[in-house]
Formats: sequence, C-alpha cells, structure tokens
Amino acid sequence: MRRQPTNGSALRSNLKASLSALDGALWLENMPRRYHVDGERRYCTLCTSPDEFDDLLPHIDGVTLDISHAYLSVERGGNAAIASFFEKLRPCIRHVHLSDAAHPDGEGLQLGDGGVDLAALPRMHSIPVLLEIWGGHLDDGAGFAEAVRRVRGAGSWFKGCVP
Repeated sequence: MRRQPTNGSALRSNLKASLSALDGALWLENMPRRYHVDGERRYCTLCTSPDEFDDLLPHIDGVTLDISHAYLSVERGGNAAIASFFEKLRPCIRHVHLSDAAHPDGEGLQLGDGGVDLAALPRMHSIPVLLEIWGGHLDDGAGFAEAVRRVRGAGSWFKGCVP
C-alpha cells in the first residue's frame, strides 16, 4: 500500500523474490484499488487484477479471492471484475472471503447492503467461504450472525457450500 498510486513493477519483483524464498503453503489474496491503513486511505499496487497473478502463480499454492476486494479493484464494473477473477483464477482459488462492497472504498459490507450482484456469484462447491463482515465480531458477533442468516435464507442467490 502506498500513499499515492505508483507503478508496482519493482514491488512485483520484490514480491516474487520473497515468495520464492518462503517455505510452506502460500496463498495470496487479491486487493482493492484503495485500502484503509490506520484511518488513512492508501493505494494498492499489487494483486488488483487477475492478470497480475500470472507471474506470481508459480510461486504460490493458491489464491484467496476476496469478493469485496475484487468488486473494488476497478472504478466501475465491479461485478464484471468479480466474474473476471473467477474466470481467470478459478483453478487456483483455495478460499473465498465473502462480503458486499460499495464504490469507492466501502469494503466488508453486510451481504445485500452494497453493489455486489450476489446472485451472479458462481457455485463455489468445495471452496471454503469465510463471511468477512467489517465489525461483524462486535455486539457478540451480531454482524456475522446476520450474514449467516442472510446466506441461509438466500435460496435465490447463494449457490455456495453452506448447509
């Protein structure tokens, strides 16, 4: 993350070298265009599009696809961006973070409260799905409980792997 948008080519080389030096199972998560760090908005320069994973895939064991980040990886057309991540990286996706999002940088929103077309998400079969609601742990987990209620009551849109 950087304070200003920047060319990430040097960072990419550094990331590849770092990944090559690590042992163990490595999964890399996609990122949004903008990210909040200590209350300050920063710009992501790596892993904001599925194409950016092409030269990283030989150095990792899989991808964590964050739906909210995918939606926010572009200024407009967030649902098309999500579809593109699934289309290009599906064989490498090992884990999904599921939440809603709203432009320009509203991530981790409650399911149904943002612009993500939840009904368009593909069936995730055996891919583990983690509900990642911003502040979902507060009030004894009320946000997570609501997300679970919405998923379980979402016969019309959720095609994932929740019983």
